[in-house]
Amino acid sequence: MAKVDGDENEKNAFDGQEHDILRKIFEKCKYESIHGLQRPLELYRERVLYYTDTTEHVLNAVLNSKHVSYRPDLFDRAVINDSLKTMYSQQESFSFNDIYEKIKEKVKVPDLENFCRAMKQLGYKPMNTNYGYIIAEDPKVTYERFRYLKKITKLRAASKAIYYIDERIIDLNKTFKKTWLDHEDVTKNEAYVFFHIVSKNGLEKGLFCNQANAEDFSKWISDIVLSSMKASSVIIMDNSSLHGKPVIEPISRYHTKADMLNWLQRNNIPCSPSMRKAELYDLIARCPVKDKQYQLDLIFQAHGHEVLRLPENYHDLSMTELLWEHILSSSFSFETTNVFNLKTKVYNAITTIRQEKWFQFETIIKDTEKNIFAVDEAIEQALDAYEIDPKDVM
Repeated sequence: MAKVDGDENEKNAFDGQEHDILRKIFEKCKYESIHGLQRPLELYRERVLYYTDTTEHVLNAVLNSKHVSYRPDLFDRAVINDSLKTMYSQQESFSFNDIYEKIKEKVKVPDLENFCRAMKQLGYKPMNTNYGYIIAEDPKVTYERFRYLKKITKLRAASKAIYYIDERIIDLNKTFKKTWLDHEDVTKNEAYVFFHIVSKNGLEKGLFCNQANAEDFSKWISDIVLSSMKASSVIIMDNSSLHGKPVIEPISRYHTKADMLNWLQRNNIPCSPSMRKAELYDLIARCPVKDKQYQLDLIFQAHGHEVLRLPENYHDLSMTELLWEHILSSSFSFETTNVFNLKTKVYNAITTIRQEKWFQFETIIKDTEKNIFAVDEAIEQALDAYEIDPKDVM
């Protein structure tokens, strides 16, 4: 493997312009910490312009640029992680370039620059070890994924009914993107947003809306979805802004013992009712978990259901991802210049998918979860040979 003398510099590899932008954002965030928000949250474009001191023209040019943006799918990440497992076992230093050379013939990676950018967005970075610099995933990302996979495995073993919730933009582009992947405000275009919940039995409920906001989504859940679900079910969804904003529920020394026990149990931290409050709080204080509560999750929980949020960068561990891949790759005809007709065609395409295909979707997701869990465990064991500089994992 090539030594990576330059990898340490990658962490500070900004050009002068990026330094200036970062400093401007820092100063404005510092000012807001004292004086409050200077631009309302809902005016997101104005906020971007304010923080970066850029112009509307430059922002539009960036959003409309046609540069290749590489997003590794589940297959690509499986290949990458399998390669990392092998490289860790050799106990040598390696760089992003080494990984790229190892996997570029196996996955459709456009170029080294896009690959490096994608890996950093996924949470991988150079870390200094006793064997030199290696590329490793941020432990916080790994831990979040472990918690999710551990929970879903346990719930599947209990034969719980599992539902997947999602939404897509239905417009004449016919790409059926998730709302948070599309730069444009769908309310400004001729388009629908399709709220839907699916299971291994197919489409359970769906609703086409002319706009996308968290209030309409929550109302759809409360008024339509909940009444159709089996008792004590599991709901899986990502952290789209439509699915509610997290509210961190801190636990202080003044909470009851029952509150402390519930917090620890929700976060899978071993504890006992026989422990004193001081002992329970000591566990909480040493726990790195930020226990997030979502208003939407509380609605489901009040009806006896359990909610799982997909781990960071793994929103495609959802049956809905396979559904839309199938819709886009199959022989469904979406030829129309009328978005209302397109809406009908999309609904018909989903509702005519045969039952065995939905079972296949479920099997693929279950097998993928098992494979990720196994590879993560192997990587964890291989990384035990490395002594990682503590400042690289803070």
